[in-house]
Amino acid sequence: MVPIILVVDDDRMMRDSVAKTMERKAYTVLQAPDAATALGILAEREVDVVISDIRMPGLSGHDLLREVKRRNPETEVVLLTAFATVESALQAMKDGAFDYITKPIPGGPDAVEIVVSKALERKDLRQANRRLSEELSEKYGFESIVGKSPIMQRIFHILQEVAGTDVTVLITGESGTGKELAARAVHFRSLRKDMPFVVVDCGSIPGTLLESELFGFERGAFTGAVRSHRGKFESADGGTVFLDEIGNMDATLQAKLLRFLQERTFSRLGDEKETHVDVRVIAATNLELSAMVKEGKFREDLFFRLSVVPIRMPALRDRRDDIPILVSNIALRSFKELNVQQKPFADQAIRRFLEYSWPGNVRELENAIKYAIALSQKAAEIDVSHLPLSLQEIHPAASTALTAGTDPHLSLDEIEKRHILTVLNSEKWNISRAAAVLGINRTTLYKKMEKYGFDAGGAGETPG
Repeated sequence: MVPIILVVDDDRMMRDSVAKTMERKAYTVLQAPDAATALGILAEREVDVVISDIRMPGLSGHDLLREVKRRNPETEVVLLTAFATVESALQAMKDGAFDYITKPIPGGPDAVEIVVSKALERKDLRQANRRLSEELSEKYGFESIVGKSPIMQRIFHILQEVAGTDVTVLITGESGTGKELAARAVHFRSLRKDMPFVVVDCGSIPGTLLESELFGFERGAFTGAVRSHRGKFESADGGTVFLDEIGNMDATLQAKLLRFLQERTFSRLGDEKETHVDVRVIAATNLELSAMVKEGKFREDLFFRLSVVPIRMPALRDRRDDIPILVSNIALRSFKELNVQQKPFADQAIRRFLEYSWPGNVRELENAIKYAIALSQKAAEIDVSHLPLSLQEIHPAASTALTAGTDPHLSLDEIEKRHILTVLNSEKWNISRAAAVLGINRTTLYKKMEKYGFDAGGAGETPG
């Protein structure tokens, strides 16, 4: 897209001279003899750079600068003046001018072209950064966490509420449930979204190295420290640090982390100077920290400092209602990533997704979908034969459901209805035990009982 330059000056010779220089660069050049005419043009055209004299009849170049920035902050403005003063230059910079050039122009009109070229580069960079920020917000925002089940809707509500604050969040749950995705969603919907989001995997870094990774070190602090190194907290100043697998942190470092959370200050290894940073901390673990506190393996004071807002990501087996929509969303993304033409999943394949226990949770589901897409490129649809072997094999939970009836014309709903009723009867209508056997939570079971007309007291239908 050809850049559009607007030259504003009451001196026609100066205006034409600058305009011709801009035209030699193949820019689209517009001209105005005063600020009022320029504002009329800006009301109808989007301009990339405005080059304006300061002293003109009517509105001054400073007035024009302020109005341009009010209307469109991304339009760059270069001011020209034959009456340069330090105060005028400082005011121009304060009001958002890209540059301030004195007349006669040192180096002639070509010097203006160099300044305009730099102004266009900054505008392009700012737009690229904004697009990247929008893409990251979309990729890691709440929309990227899929789920319509009540438990996920509750989590969405909590994430939205805490995103606009600086409160410390502790995210727990099994591996593969989306803990880091939730942390990124909080960051990219917060006021810190344009600042760094730094991930530290406390489980993969040995304790002896984790301290230097977090807090940094000075040259000579230990053998091999040939130069100073900024730690993660310092690198994330103004942003968010995500401490993944926090339960693996050793006791000594737990104490230092506690002090940092209390004071937001630290010292690099080998340095006594205190450094203050402004960071938000979000931690996550697949371990039961409360049990580790009781066992003396995790500091109680640190646990409470981290878990100001605790969020537990549910296992996929506890939100089976979300599986169809997860399959749809992951498949759409995977077809695009793998550059494969979209195709439907057969009903039997979806049924296997619903029956499987998913020990690896959403991460395992995503891998299974990509596996199936890769192995079905010559097929019209994705069926059971394209799924990983773990889903092709009939497991106990699934075989129980399949024995609910041998009629091949039974619908999936009817099979599910009979299986739930069989489990309820076998567990003497104890809802907690039945939900555990079915691999769903109590709320989901109650909803399915209501759907199929079962009475919670056990007085409903009986197996036919």
